[in-house]
Amino acid sequence: MASLLQFRVALLSGRSIALEFASTASLVEVRREIERRLHAGSVSLFAADGRHLAGAGSLENAGVTDGSCTLTATIHPARIIGHRETPAFALLQADGSVVTWGSRDYGGDSSAVQQQLTQVSQIRSSHGAFAAICGKGRVVTWGASHLGGQSSSVQHLLQGVRHLEASHGAFAAILDNGGVVTWGDSDVGGDSSHVQDQLFEANPWVPLLPD
Repeated sequence: MASLLQFRVALLSGRSIALEFASTASLVEVRREIERRLHAGSVSLFAADGRHLAGAGSLENAGVTDGSCTLTATIHPARIIGHRETPAFALLQADGSVVTWGSRDYGGDSSAVQQQLTQVSQIRSSHGAFAAICGKGRVVTWGASHLGGQSSSVQHLLQGVRHLEASHGAFAAILDNGGVVTWGDSDVGGDSSHVQDQLFEANPWVPLLPD
């Protein structure tokens, strides 16, 4: 039976927030609630003993059972994302918002999806498109449709996404349940239908492709 944990999460700045979660709550849920409360795009969470609380396991399995403990969160700084062959860039700001510039046809113009780009925790870039993980594990894409900028065919599958990787013209998303969803140019990894039954329990901490 799940117990209720009450604990505090502190930033290095000294600011802290109080949280209440069931012991069976996943670390993904906890990190996303912290990001929402702090208006931060992405945070890393650490236990009182210094362990990095990564992955999607439960608080209980991660050893967080003492409701009086204080966890530490670090907010990832603003960073620029781009592909060396793409004439566009995206800036992921510390508050989880996104600014883009460059070629309109290759991801430099995100105005069509700007209102959806909130609480962004990760962005990946293909040769001409971008994909972002937003609040609640949603994925938003923009840029050249044939290079992964159009994800409507798999959007119903892109729920609870926890990690993204990109190739020259395709994207792969790892879900909370360990499943994998791909889209984009089939010649460079956008179509994984023939191996879909083998794509499960993927590990988001070992990148599918190099950055």
